[in-house]
Amino acid sequence: MQENITDMQFFPWDMKHVGAHSWLVKVNGLTRFQGDDSRTPFNSELVLCEDGVPLAMPHALHDDIKNFGHGRYSHWSNGGSDLIFFSSSDNTSPRINLRRYTLQPPCVDGALWQDLKALKDRIVRTGIISEKEVLPFIQRSSVKERIFINRHLSFAALEAGNDARALDFAVRSWRLGGHVQGVFRFLVEALRKADSYDELWPVFYDAMLSAAENQDHDYAVHVFTQRHESILEAYRKGVPRPLYQDRVMSNGVKNAVRILKQEKKAASGRVKVGYILAGEEGTAFCSLPEIVIDLVNNQDHDHFEISVFSCQARRNVPNADTYIERLKRHGVDLVFLEDLGSTLERLRVIAGVVQARGIEVLVYSSQTNFHYLLAACRPAPAQIGLGLGAPDDYTSEHLDVALTYTMRPALDSLCDVRRIHPFGLLECRFQSPTPVSRSAIGLSDEDIVLLSFGRAVKFREPVYWQMVDRALSALPQARMVVIGVDKGDVPGFARYLKPSCFERVVFMEWRNDVVDILPVADVMIDTYPWSGGFTIFEAMILDIPVVVMNDDSLKPFKESEWTPTEQEIPQDMMVGAGDFDGFVKAVVGLVNDEGLRTYYKNQGRKLVQKFSDTRMSAEELERVFLDFVERG
Repeated sequence: MQENITDMQFFPWDMKHVGAHSWLVKVNGLTRFQGDDSRTPFNSELVLCEDGVPLAMPHALHDDIKNFGHGRYSHWSNGGSDLIFFSSSDNTSPRINLRRYTLQPPCVDGALWQDLKALKDRIVRTGIISEKEVLPFIQRSSVKERIFINRHLSFAALEAGNDARALDFAVRSWRLGGHVQGVFRFLVEALRKADSYDELWPVFYDAMLSAAENQDHDYAVHVFTQRHESILEAYRKGVPRPLYQDRVMSNGVKNAVRILKQEKKAASGRVKVGYILAGEEGTAFCSLPEIVIDLVNNQDHDHFEISVFSCQARRNVPNADTYIERLKRHGVDLVFLEDLGSTLERLRVIAGVVQARGIEVLVYSSQTNFHYLLAACRPAPAQIGLGLGAPDDYTSEHLDVALTYTMRPALDSLCDVRRIHPFGLLECRFQSPTPVSRSAIGLSDEDIVLLSFGRAVKFREPVYWQMVDRALSALPQARMVVIGVDKGDVPGFARYLKPSCFERVVFMEWRNDVVDILPVADVMIDTYPWSGGFTIFEAMILDIPVVVMNDDSLKPFKESEWTPTEQEIPQDMMVGAGDFDGFVKAVVGLVNDEGLRTYYKNQGRKLVQKFSDTRMSAEELERVFLDFVERG
């Protein structure tokens, strides 16, 4: 084809099918309009239209055009020739769908484009972004022109190495309505890098609404998963996180993932139950897969045919062989999902496998990210969640019921709730083949040792360090061991403690053999206001008394102000929320009063025995299964 910059039409004989949804047109002589390339992936300004309407996703990756389509396209410069990779808006063949495809110049006039191109070249060449030069461009009256100009200045600044100014221009372009995927990718990466999460969250809403308007299901799923990853990253940094499942996100993915035709199958023989693992891909210990395996192995396999599914490829699960062996003893299969292209394709495959096995009840141990999307597909007639914590993490509107043994999550669960016998106390967490000696971590046998452990985020609460400071001030002979603190955070904690107290604290990063260190403790101090949950019982099983502060059950759920065990521990063993005097009194009492320590140990053993009866939990779970199967 030859250049006609006012309106270049693609004819069927120009189009070459290059795989799945992708089509290629070669264009000669576009000397005024440089395309994208590996160095400047958002350089092209040409607009591809379908029946006069611009396709929504320029600068798309070639694999995305091929695999996902739906109007993705890219103008690519290749050694003197120009290649247009594109897909139709609905993935029909552009050769036969009778639509007109035209390549049009940018939305600015030719003179402005030439001036802007010269400015971009100067910025890239000199690295200088002059307010005097830039302002005449970004003060244009037309919104479309300002979107266009700011986007291009952003990419010029990025190429010149001025990341901060590139972000400024990109944010302005986005806020004006320039919601193109190339800018979305850049904004997510740049705002996360800058820890600018308050500015990042609205970007996801705009992107999700754009995906819905264009009926781009793959993009909707991509936006959802990118937001989830950003929330997790913010959470690890101690940044308050928004809800995973607000209405904008939920509605955005609802249509995208309803991809399966439900086929009701007649039940026969044993009830077919499936469990979806979560957390199995990590190298650090995660209790979620262990809880599932523990429940499965305690179920009645004469009446329930159970399958366990991993949403990971087998090679990505460090303990895959161990899980397989433990489940095989009871004739239970562990099904892995092999690596596939898009998230939607992965959802199709695993949902199809669940349906093919005739699963009647599907149990989820998480409702975040991929697990939430899978539940939205609804591959089984009945869907149940294990309500193990924060409602937004473990429950969703796509579940029929969540099972929980604690009150606080039940009050704010996003689906119906049923209370069952406590579960989750795992035998594998209480084996200490190589206990660590006190001397190995710099303690003496004469020290009074207080100890806390948990995820790093739980130690970023100033109120926790106020507790520690009070305890160490009241016990000059005591040392404090804190396990789970990121090394880089340690200097910052000094401001919360008196120097004489800070020097008596032993800081340790998280380690999987943490249970081996617990025996060095005389008293365990629970984290606050974000409690440690199962860590309390891990200490109790070793006869270590624990000081726990209660929380306010009438407040709406907030994970960072929650004591999971508030209903299980006797009230005379808990300190009232915010009662620091009572906290110090409890710690000092346990150090000095042998009778009080004995009482705490005896009560702790009773609680551990109650939590250890997994068979009782499994029986109650089975009754829930049968209720749903009988309802049909």
